[in-house]
Amino acid sequence: MSASFGEQYALNKRWNCPESRFGNLPPSTQSQYRQAFGHILGSFDYSPQIAEIGFGNGSFLTFCQGYSSKIDAVEVIPSLVDLATRAGFNSCDYSSFCKNELTYDIIGMFSVLEHFTSQQSLDFFELIQSKLKPGGYLFLIFPNGDSPFSLPFQNGDFTHVSHIGKSMLEQFINSTPLLEIVTVRSLPMPSVGFKGYLRSTLIKSSQSIISFLLAHIFYSGVKIDLSMELYAIIRRTS
Repeated sequence: MSASFGEQYALNKRWNCPESRFGNLPPSTQSQYRQAFGHILGSFDYSPQIAEIGFGNGSFLTFCQGYSSKIDAVEVIPSLVDLATRAGFNSCDYSSFCKNELTYDIIGMFSVLEHFTSQQSLDFFELIQSKLKPGGYLFLIFPNGDSPFSLPFQNGDFTHVSHIGKSMLEQFINSTPLLEIVTVRSLPMPSVGFKGYLRSTLIKSSQSIISFLLAHIFYSGVKIDLSMELYAIIRRTS
């Protein structure tokens, strides 16, 4: 991604607009992060070294401040690196991250993997196993390639080149000797307030019924996860 295109991309996403409030963490997003990753972030008896790659509007960086004072922000878009630096984070571009010798307890990368080709994904996981400390974790969120309900996410951005399901992720990780999958699951639905709870319940119920029908009509009883997004927790073994 060229610098000029990256800046336009950030503008389209409204990440670098003053009204977007860099680091804003809505209650619904906070609920999702807490349900998916809070148990691991809260398990350390020290301040873990954390990095986020492709931090966008910085919401996960803000979330991590509740668990650590050692947070690095990594981006390819220069204006976002500047925003994160002004917000008080140790920020750098992706090429500098790849070259430095720092290692981390946790690395997060959300809504980025779908921008990679298969070879770029393999190269990325090879890099990650060298950037994680033994026992460290990689957090991922990406559109669910197994679900038709993810198509608005996947096809709504022309820079998306890979549609990743559970099996594809397993193949990537199986090609990287020091990494193992801890879990790959539906991203928790935000359920803040009564309306949020009702919406979450209706979506889960609808998806469950459709998944049951598809499994028994088309897939010989094999249940398909129809959630719009997946999250994965991946661990470096040694």
